Amino acid sequence: MEQRLLPTLLSLLLLLTIVFVFALPNAVASDSLSGAPLLALGDNLIVNGDGEGGAGSTDCSGPVPVPGWTTTGNVRVCRYGAGFDYPRPDDPGPAARGQNFFAGGPFDEKSSATQVINAASLAGDIDRGVWYHLSAWLGGFADQNDSAVVRVTFKNAQGVGLSSVALGPVLDTDRNDQTSLLYRERAGSVPAGARSIEVVMEMTRDEGNSNDGYLDNLSLVLGGAPPTGVNLLLNGDAEAGQGDAACENVLAVPNWTLTGRVRVCNYGAGEDYPRANDPGPASRGRNFFAGGPDDVKSTATQVIDLGAFASAIDSGLGYALSGWLGGFDGQEDNAALKLVFKDRAGITLGSVSIGPVTSSDREGATGFVYREVKGTAPRNARTAEAVLEMTRTEGVSNDGYADNLSFTLGESGEGSLTIVNGASYVAPIAAGSWAAIFGASLAAATVSAPSIPLPNQLGDVTVSMNGKPSPLLFVSPAQINAQVPWDVLPSGSTAGPAAVSVMRGGSVVAQGTVQVAPASPGIFALQAGDKLLAVSVNADGSLTQAAGAVPGMACRAARAGDTIILYANALGAVSPAAQSGNNSMDALRMTTSVPQVLIGGRAATVAFSGLSPQFVGVNQLNVVVPAGVAASSYAPVQIVAGGITSSDRVTIALTN
Repeated sequence: MEQRLLPTLLSLLLLLTIVFVFALPNAVASDSLSGAPLLALGDNLIVNGDGEGGAGSTDCSGPVPVPGWTTTGNVRVCRYGAGFDYPRPDDPGPAARGQNFFAGGPFDEKSSATQVINAASLAGDIDRGVWYHLSAWLGGFADQNDSAVVRVTFKNAQGVGLSSVALGPVLDTDRNDQTSLLYRERAGSVPAGARSIEVVMEMTRDEGNSNDGYLDNLSLVLGGAPPTGVNLLLNGDAEAGQGDAACENVLAVPNWTLTGRVRVCNYGAGEDYPRANDPGPASRGRNFFAGGPDDVKSTATQVIDLGAFASAIDSGLGYALSGWLGGFDGQEDNAALKLVFKDRAGITLGSVSIGPVTSSDREGATGFVYREVKGTAPRNARTAEAVLEMTRTEGVSNDGYADNLSFTLGESGEGSLTIVNGASYVAPIAAGSWAAIFGASLAAATVSAPSIPLPNQLGDVTVSMNGKPSPLLFVSPAQINAQVPWDVLPSGSTAGPAAVSVMRGGSVVAQGTVQVAPASPGIFALQAGDKLLAVSVNADGSLTQAAGAVPGMACRAARAGDTIILYANALGAVSPAAQSGNNSMDALRMTTSVPQVLIGGRAATVAFSGLSPQFVGVNQLNVVVPAGVAASSYAPVQIVAGGITSSDRVTIALTN
């Protein structure tokens, strides 16, 4: 069988090892709001957020001025220790409290106070990308459920809301039925185009005559030192909406986009559901997530904007993804949380996940088990898509459960790694394939392998996976491309975890863990704007792309019946066995299982599936373009292997 190879493919593959840094735009929007105050990054933008701007009521009954705020209802500014029913100076609350706090006031079921911050003077910073950090102390009285919420809405120059975030409520269960105020915070990206910020504190009465929703020390900071350790997942604890007392109804789930019958349920909703004293988070609120009735799969998704953290991410910023995941009794219904990092064009750069938790993990008990993974955010990551997926394995109800989900960014990514497939940039990886390893301070300089066989050391950098040395193609301070050793798993195993260590001068500088699968197909591709162009070769050596699609390379669209060569990654075991770090010039090595290839959604004939002779660890597929596929400059091409389907965003060009 003739196997035509592109002479410059190695150059193209080396291009794929480079992480390109896209500069943020420097345009500064004009100030469309007259008389904008000069605000400063790093300062608290909320006026009188601590209630100290005026005198507080000594008995919390009479109205007093509330400077900086427009109030509705009987909002009060009260002195700590105003009476038996109110917080005292020594009750749990802010250590740096002044004399006063905010309260809902007598009789009103709802009371609120609003202020609008004119942010036009920060337009340039906002449009280049800046984060916010919102915090407050929220509370209530004894075992009552009177509560308070802070809502912040970012608006454009026309007053149209661009995004919003909320803190609270803090309920009696959160406070252990004690009169107190608890700290809450959020952080995220200020949307480009924001020119004003509306801040609303809302107090709600649940029982009694007085509205005992309490607040103090409200703060909203833009820019300054990056907030670390703040949960960027909104409503990760399911407390932002109303939980169902019977776990039967599908209710609104703020901040999440749902598929299927995802529910938010109260603890103790019934004997088939987790109770407040079942294994799970110590700081649980009233609610948890559940998969819902009937659905085999239910998901909840939200997208986190990371644009304001761009500089820190591109310098190597660590993250932690965590949550409590569980299920019912001895059943294997389960939940998993996946985080997908993407660049500005929506191209996936890497992904990590926690879960699922099995019945064995839970020791057959209804409840939750804590799971956490840490790593380094891939350079150029500008969004993170969080997907909570609950799976039913038996019974009628989808009893995959989750609570207290969290995604935080840290001060530094040093010491932690993110490991993904070197072609698809998602996990898992496969033995013999290429892995992209992201971290911080991984190498002193950028070094590429000079020849084949590939070395196990470049500069002073070495990589091991499950204790086995990994051949290296490329090392740099933020990224390493390494071959997964063919013997990464114990003899007889086809799947399992791999502990990855990066060493400099013999000392470990970073570690991480990744799942190894029998196969994890990905197609090598070149990024052109928001397109991923497959490294695919026609019979004449040209790329299977539209003319001019890749500058300096001959490109030609393929026709039905043409045989093209796709270069791919992680298609699994081969025969005869291969040696780590070496190419296959000595023997023709074919994959032990032939994958399926889809072009434009149609199955294509695979004439050959194996290792490319010249390139270490690179799979080659000789594929016949099927009839009936429409002409397109961007026809999707996918590989199905080991139960995994590669991305439909990788494309080739087809003509009639």
